[in-house]
Amino acid sequence: MRLHRGDTGEVIRTRDQDDYMELYGYPFWQVLREAYVPVMMEVVKKYGVNLRLICRVKDIDQKATAVILDTGERIEADLIVGADGIRTIVRRSAVPGGDVPMDTYWNAYICRIPKEPILQDPELAFIMNEHALWMSANMDQVLNLITYCKRWKVVEPPELATWSNEKGKCVLIGDAAHAMIPAAAQGAGMGIEDGPAIAECLDRARNLSDIPRLLKAFETIRKPRTTRVKHQARANAEIFMVADPEAQRKRDHEWKSDPSNRTGYNLDKDKAEELKQGSLAKQNWLLGYDVYEVVSVIPPLRNKFCLANAVRRTKNWTEYWEFRVHEKGWHGNARAGSSYMNVLAMLVHMKRFMACVMREVLRY
Repeated sequence: MRLHRGDTGEVIRTRDQDDYMELYGYPFWQVLREAYVPVMMEVVKKYGVNLRLICRVKDIDQKATAVILDTGERIEADLIVGADGIRTIVRRSAVPGGDVPMDTYWNAYICRIPKEPILQDPELAFIMNEHALWMSANMDQVLNLITYCKRWKVVEPPELATWSNEKGKCVLIGDAAHAMIPAAAQGAGMGIEDGPAIAECLDRARNLSDIPRLLKAFETIRKPRTTRVKHQARANAEIFMVADPEAQRKRDHEWKSDPSNRTGYNLDKDKAEELKQGSLAKQNWLLGYDVYEVVSVIPPLRNKFCLANAVRRTKNWTEYWEFRVHEKGWHGNARAGSSYMNVLAMLVHMKRFMACVMREVLRY
């Protein structure tokens, strides 16, 4: 990935992304939602889910737990999951504090450019060979090749106190619950994580009366993580769009000082290793997350006290790892930079954490 200055075209950050395959088993890909949705639809059809299209939701009847379509049709259910995006009807109709104005000062543009003219231009061909966050001085050369452009308003809903209604029969997931500025490439990813998280929580229900408590467990697990990613997205946007020249120079210097930057400065070896470990910790917190593993600490419902204690432990999942990384380091002898010690120390902390959870569960 290469990042260029907008006024001079200078490359101020170049970062290898080859380690993603080694660390996580997959390459670093970014996919447009419009390309991803058809893939999900095919999977849904494969499993025989009844998928109804062109059904516009008009309102939610909370008393009857029913969805009302604009045709007047009522669809009743045991639980309503509002996965209806940032302009969600479910949030405005059923969740406390959900009917709020949303605005930012930013617009986003998505453009399509044929690859052939780019490949034929010696100055632009590099774009097709590696990912480039491109704000170069010769941007006009690329803009002149655009064949399609769409503009939309970037909005960020305020944080909700809860994602479910008072009866615990309606819950929000995805953008309906935690839409964020598209500056961390994680908006859709957070929604995808919500899916198995809520499914695994509901799988522990013995009867319909368990649903409200399990929705709270789901929210307790997911809300701290999505909130942190949402804040990071806003911070990223503010860094990228900083207007003050002095602040820009400071930002560029920090980027060049990053040991993962191929165009960076030479740093003290120990300092470089410390920065590298900090960067890896943040990356692993975000991309090394296993939603099934996190939810697995919630046992099948035996009684509300057992669930409450298990969820209370799980609530601090993200903070737990953050504190361990910063206070003691997950990499054992940090100066040695040993991958073996990284893994060993991480497993030790994981074992202790899981033991605490299971002790609470087995008490009841």
